[in-house]
Amino acid sequence: LFESMKRKEVYGTSGTRIELRFFVSFDYTNNVLKIEEPLDILYKIGHPMGSSIKGEENKTPKFYISAKRDEISAPLDKVQIIKGWNENGNLREEVYDIYCSDDRKIDSESNECEMTKAKVDLSNCSYSENYGDDNIVTLWEDNNYKFDQNAFYYVRVLQNPTCRWSSYDSLRLGIEPLETYEPTVSERAWSSPIWINKN
Repeated sequence: LFESMKRKEVYGTSGTRIELRFFVSFDYTNNVLKIEEPLDILYKIGHPMGSSIKGEENKTPKFYISAKRDEISAPLDKVQIIKGWNENGNLREEVYDIYCSDDRKIDSESNECEMTKAKVDLSNCSYSENYGDDNIVTLWEDNNYKFDQNAFYYVRVLQNPTCRWSSYDSLRLGIEPLETYEPTVSERAWSSPIWINKN
């Protein structure tokens, strides 16, 4: 555990126990998605979250992401990659939805998934089990990568909506939910960044 923390090969969650892995390589192919136990090859030709690597000219980085739901919470909704980079002396950042559960489409202009149909019944805080994924494995390539820019990337995995703590408290107390809080929340996990440097 402490060795992982030293390497920054760690991730956090907002509460639920989503499992997350995040790797990068300039040499990954779609074949890694077909390997039942891919960790050996992911480490051998790639780098895990927390790594700082040098860019490669005339190649684009490919990111491998795997996520597993918390068995006692809601299914997973989608995967996002957040990219930050320097351009003309300015720091820029963009969020990409790269995987949508239930075969939902990604809008090419907004880079966002269609909204999930998953719902929460606020009368008892039950949530949809028939939407979302238990496990997600995907590979994303940054076709906008530029060799002469420093960039960082991290992953965010969002879960289907569930009741916020305040809604659970309201049910236990038999009172109406507080209007000062949204009644639901999308729990999430996020990775350590991966840095790709031009030098």
